[in-house]
Amino acid sequence: LTLTGDIGRIIFLLVLLDGLMASVSRDNKTIKIWNSKSGQCNFILAGHSDSVSSICVLSDGRVASGSEDKTIQIWKAGTDECDLTLTGHNGGVSFLCTLEDGRLASGSKDKTIKIWNSENGNCVITLTGHSEGINFLFVLGHRLGSLSEDKTVKIWNTTGMGHCDLTLTGHSEMVISLCVLWDGRLATRSKDKTIKIWNTGTGQYELNLTGHCGWVWSLCVIGNGRVASGSRDWNIKIWNTETGQCELTLTGHSHSVRSLYVVGESRLVSRDYDGSVFEW
Repeated sequence: LTLTGDIGRIIFLLVLLDGLMASVSRDNKTIKIWNSKSGQCNFILAGHSDSVSSICVLSDGRVASGSEDKTIQIWKAGTDECDLTLTGHNGGVSFLCTLEDGRLASGSKDKTIKIWNSENGNCVITLTGHSEGINFLFVLGHRLGSLSEDKTVKIWNTTGMGHCDLTLTGHSEMVISLCVLWDGRLATRSKDKTIKIWNTGTGQYELNLTGHCGWVWSLCVIGNGRVASGSRDWNIKIWNTETGQCELTLTGHSHSVRSLYVVGESRLVSRDYDGSVFEW
């Protein structure tokens, strides 16, 4: 499939219902909705006054978009009509995700996380505790996790008024993102060039994976107790998450390795900053 027209530099791409896809391009105030068979743009969601920074799909098929304009807009499925506009953040909305119960969670540069009733647009919980802006949110069973520029990861209970269950500290630079391992532990990647493996029961890290000479840009689970990491040092490393040892270093890229994907049962696909794609 090739998306045709002025697509810009895509930063988000989501699969929607009814054979549609949604894309957001860097520094763009709109979301484009595409026909996944023809590659043609069906319509454009326009309404934000600043760049769109995150999108997610709600349980009923509607699309939610967060923007640097500090708002969240919820769009009727299959149309270009805005259903709800959620206001309340005092900084740009940096990340969105849907909770298990259908509520919407938003993280912001204002250092808070808000939980919204996606039916009426009301904010039901505001979670505070981070000392810097929120970069990333993830669902961990019935709990919500957040990554912040304050170098920590927090695990939140979102029942009642909400509270922080755990704070994971140990990275010396900003935590960029993470993946959930098959046994429930977390693997976090950071600008400090390391990967840490965390016990989500105790909040302590069990392993510190070192060896990269640049930021760890990408991370994915590849099975058999291993994870793959891509770095600004142009290399990919395969790690044993039981021992913390690097089993293999893959070389060949000439730019930062920004994305890693598992295809099938055993193939790893990597993409670097200049768009080159390798299959291993």
